[in-house]
Amino acid sequence: MRILHPDIWNPLSNWAYSSRLTQVFWLSFWLMVGLNILGQSTAAATTKPQLKTAELTMPLSAPTPEISSATEDLQLANAVGTDSTIAREDIAASSAAEWGQSFGDFTVPVERASLPKASGVKLGSADSVGIAFTAFSEAANELTGAMFEPEAAAIAQASETVTDEAEAPTEEPQPTAVEPLQTYQPLLEFQAVSIFQDDDFSGRLRATGIYAISEQVLFGATVDLATGEGLVDSREEGLSLNELYVSAAPIQNLPNLRVVAGLIDFTSYFDRNSFAKDGATQFFNPVFQTNPALSATGISSRPGLLVNWSATDQLELKAAAFSSSRELGDLALDGFAAEVGFRVENLIVRGTYATARDAGSDDGFSEIFQFGRGDGRFGPLDDDREVAYGFNAEYFIESLNLGLFGRYGWYENQDLDRGGSTFSLGLNALELFTEGDRLGLAYGQQLSNSDLRTGKTPDVWELFYDAPITDGVRAGVSLQSRDELSDTIFGVRLRADW
Repeated sequence: MRILHPDIWNPLSNWAYSSRLTQVFWLSFWLMVGLNILGQSTAAATTKPQLKTAELTMPLSAPTPEISSATEDLQLANAVGTDSTIAREDIAASSAAEWGQSFGDFTVPVERASLPKASGVKLGSADSVGIAFTAFSEAANELTGAMFEPEAAAIAQASETVTDEAEAPTEEPQPTAVEPLQTYQPLLEFQAVSIFQDDDFSGRLRATGIYAISEQVLFGATVDLATGEGLVDSREEGLSLNELYVSAAPIQNLPNLRVVAGLIDFTSYFDRNSFAKDGATQFFNPVFQTNPALSATGISSRPGLLVNWSATDQLELKAAAFSSSRELGDLALDGFAAEVGFRVENLIVRGTYATARDAGSDDGFSEIFQFGRGDGRFGPLDDDREVAYGFNAEYFIESLNLGLFGRYGWYENQDLDRGGSTFSLGLNALELFTEGDRLGLAYGQQLSNSDLRTGKTPDVWELFYDAPITDGVRAGVSLQSRDELSDTIFGVRLRADW
């Protein structure tokens, strides 16, 4: 009998020349993107629009856009801007008006045909499924109403301007019927991110696929080709499977109760934040991406089972059982995580608990490796039980288009009876200079034990700016000062989505 290799979910390209090939790949990729942008700019500059007589008046009967697939329904229903991470990203609104409708990345019941477009943060897989279910079941009614109102208004305005010329009655546009669910095509998205800072390079090429087989069942997968340690939600270097899951709404009349099973990226669900989460769009430093205390306790890509329930517009509950190890040969549901999220107007507060075995991760607070365990071993062991608590808050000031955030985390290795803490706080100014841009400033500290620390405090200041260059391409710069202002580094980031 053939036995499945226990490391099949781990990197597949750990060989001698992989780093050289990675550098050549990213250099070629961004060169191709740059030439494409340059070609588009040149074509736009040399092409002069020709004004035709027929364009001076709008026809009284305009064609209605066709809705040809479930992919378009899903994009219209949520305008997903991926990282993933569909990841996929959390919703971070690009304007105060949009924020007022969706309120950041907090999952709320989807009752409208459209939500504001995400500005590059991660949307959890369970959210994608909930939105897809709602979009599929209500597409015929909602899309033909809300989506076609602008066209109807434009046609009515044009009708008034040409009343004297048009005497014959005109026909109103008829919305195109939505195709049956069985003909829907999968949603497939790609993302490339490169980060260069402090002589270190991190890159990730991510492919994400989502396919709904019914109104209540959806499959998803994410494959990464990654290098470096700049992205918390891609901790496995080389070619690896980051997600492979099935998500379902088991109760048809309760679409906001979702169950996800399989290989899950738990960073897409726990400790979400609209202003400090996505390393591909927001802060460069990992301390601002996911609470380090939770990351050290298994909140990453793991086999498991998750239940996500948006009980009300103000309350969200999550619980997950997962394997402490990614290896199939060590599969055991010995980890647990739970989170409660609560919203009051423009304030979102989340409390998270997680526990798991170290399972060979060899992480924890920075001073943990000074503890001798005998036989020449130091630091955590595979069977050590780890516990973490996380607190996460965000607040959006609509009048200033400004977002504030704060985190606190506590980690403890129960076998060593020692622990450490971490915190961060900062702000994001949205659309400060141009549409879709963001400026962020934050201060944080890595997971550490101040009583055991003998060196410098592992803290960091960061100032970053990120803005779109063209459709689907963004660029960002970062200035960081680390370890009690003793180390200052400059970083550059490029991101492309298609």
